Amino acid sequence: MDNQTKPLFFDDVYHALREAVRAAGGTKKVGPLLFPDKAVNGSSRAQMHLDDCLNRERREKLNVEQMMLILSLAREAGNHDPMHYICEELGYQKPSPANPETEREQLMREFVETTSRQERLLERIERLTRSPLQAVKS
Repeated sequence: MDNQTKPLFFDDVYHALREAVRAAGGTKKVGPLLFPDKAVNGSSRAQMHLDDCLNRERREKLNVEQMMLILSLAREAGNHDPMHYICEELGYQKPSPANPETEREQLMREFVETTSRQERLLERIERLTRSPLQAVKS
């Protein structure tokens, strides 16, 4: 399988995670990030350990934080295979990744709207708290 070909389906979650690791730069890049203690004398021990963790037949397994790091690295690389596999297996619709810029823009818009609303509320409060004579003078 070349670097551009993706499998049509996955045998199990480990298969989907292996594809995600490949998309995120391979075991040489991802292994030391997951297992820095095993990457002291080069990354080969970390790579081999990651290979073991991604093999259903091996005793070594990833913990939740390590799986999430793989998912995050894969997302950055545009790969969502493990998330899609998990959703399909559990009967959920496939999620689509949020666009961080769109989310930022939405938050900014909400901030401006709430600030404007607060200004209008403050004006109403000030109007209601003025004495009738002050209201006539202004």
